[in-house]
Amino acid sequence: MTEGVTEGVTDGVNEGLTDGVNDGISKPGAPRPAPSLLERAAALGGATQVTPFLAAERGVGLSLAPALSDRECQRLLARLSAQGFAPTGGSYPATYRNNDRMVFDDAELAAALHERLGAALPSTIAHDGERWTRCGLNARFRACRYQHGQAFCVHRDGPHLRDLHTRSFLTLQFYLDDAAQMTGGRTRFYADREAKALWAEVTPRRGTAIVFDHGVWHDGEAVTAGQKHVLRTDVMYQRQAPTVVTVAPTRRPRRQRRPRRQRSRARASTVAMSGA
Repeated sequence: MTEGVTEGVTDGVNEGLTDGVNDGISKPGAPRPAPSLLERAAALGGATQVTPFLAAERGVGLSLAPALSDRECQRLLARLSAQGFAPTGGSYPATYRNNDRMVFDDAELAAALHERLGAALPSTIAHDGERWTRCGLNARFRACRYQHGQAFCVHRDGPHLRDLHTRSFLTLQFYLDDAAQMTGGRTRFYADREAKALWAEVTPRRGTAIVFDHGVWHDGEAVTAGQKHVLRTDVMYQRQAPTVVTVAPTRRPRRQRRPRRQRSRARASTVAMSGA
């Protein structure tokens, strides 16, 4: 239910079925969800609670609730419906992914969501011996709609690579509907692509967000009644400059020279001894 087949993965290194983020191009002039869609944090009715749904050794897997208020979800749904969804189509076989979606860019919405939820997101990521620091959310959003019989098979999400030093590591996905409005539609997480070992499953709850590692295998269970809408973005990180330690070259201790008078006496003593 999050997104994918190497759907625009910019580095092309992910194995298997991967959902990337750089493929979708926003339509010129398409309306965007406005920052006014978000209310003051107080409208959430309480502090956002962070609940792990994956064991720590399996990667990041957190539920954030509430992340959006009911009213914010309704406003987002109204905007998205007005803009209109389209079938994923393209290179996706219908047996793999058959939901509808749209792509739009909104830097203001990304900044507002990061300001609200940043404290609940991992501040640093260790990757290949380097440290990366959280710097915001991806301004490119992907909204998905699942209707009767629509699903998204097992896949992994691809990273968004802004430049050599800025990239995403985590998916951030918002549920805009409640489980009571649909049958099915869970997000399920697995040990591998074969999906034989279920690690966790998350039931949609309106206003809840989940954040998880791009590399975790997951799927979107088929919706058999009602509709499910999700909004996805990514948590962006910036590479930390390596710490450069300057070590001063070691110097050999200088021989202490004897005073000239002592050297003269030593030479005279040597001459006297050689003449004995």
